[in-house]
Amino acid sequence: MKTKHSDSALAGYSHGLEKVYAFETVDPRTVRTLSVETAAEPQAAPKQAETTAVHTPAKEEQLLFSFVAHLPSLRLQEPIEVLGLTPFAQKGLLSLNKKTVQEALELIRSNQRTHKGLGQGHIEEIQTKIAAYLHDHTDNKPSIDFKALCRILCHDLDSKERYIVLSSCSLQSLTTISAAETAEIERWTRKERLRCLSAAITSCQTKHADFLKAILKQISEAYLISWVQQRHGFTTRAELLQCMQGLSGDPQAVKGAILLLELLCSPQTLFDRVLDPIEPNVYAANSKIKEDFLYICRQGASYFYHPFVTYPLEMLVQFIRKDLTRKWIGLEEGFIEKVLTTSSRFTYSNRQICLGISPN
Repeated sequence: MKTKHSDSALAGYSHGLEKVYAFETVDPRTVRTLSVETAAEPQAAPKQAETTAVHTPAKEEQLLFSFVAHLPSLRLQEPIEVLGLTPFAQKGLLSLNKKTVQEALELIRSNQRTHKGLGQGHIEEIQTKIAAYLHDHTDNKPSIDFKALCRILCHDLDSKERYIVLSSCSLQSLTTISAAETAEIERWTRKERLRCLSAAITSCQTKHADFLKAILKQISEAYLISWVQQRHGFTTRAELLQCMQGLSGDPQAVKGAILLLELLCSPQTLFDRVLDPIEPNVYAANSKIKEDFLYICRQGASYFYHPFVTYPLEMLVQFIRKDLTRKWIGLEEGFIEKVLTTSSRFTYSNRQICLGISPN
């Protein structure tokens, strides 16, 4: 006989299998199949076609201007004549031995209230002219003021010598000359002009030797060496000229300034003074790059067993790269290609390369 107490006790006890046994009474027709949505398999990205093209940076990319420093303004080192002062103000500065814009500016900024030979009106004139001359000219961006450089180098010459030197470089607009002096120069023979030019260049070389050496070193360290290093460590004269034009923004002034600097650097060339020459019109940033350049030239030339042998550029590069690998020598990617296509020892055309003559 079941009691209320026994029923409650049975209800409190469970062996855990009741739910399993309950499936025996499930009607199969009421069971629904489970559908699991499978995630779509990600499509593999299409493989890019492998290219065997030689890594040669585009010319536009090679000529981008990226520098690690900048050159201080040259305008402050120019003679005070560029300010266009009145004769009294200019004479007053010269009497105080103030010959450059920098010296005149320091005088104006000094705490001294009076200056011998200069009245308050002269001081205000000098201050106004300096502010106007330096207006919008900052040294916060990479640039070279080639006109200022030429005026500095030719300042100590007399007016006729200065005109002869600058006009030989198409820079006569940088100086002034009287009508009488112009007429006198026009009467000179070609021989007299050349004699005057030679004497003036010698005078500039003597008086500005230290300044020229210092300014070329500054230009090299601030601009050229870092620029060349970003282009496998060597470059050509044509690319250097484009770099200089990019630093100036005045192509005509750059051409004239380069010619003047070449005259003053004679018997060396300008770029021979600031970089390490490898071969005619090719320059390296340092001696290590020069050694690597010449080594690749020797390795490449060793494969030309006959004067008329030609190779596809990729094949010759592969040969040289294998030689370097066996000797545990590593070079920057693209260095070998640029050496072979730049050196005058090889002729490169239509992706074919030969030794010294055209492959066509």
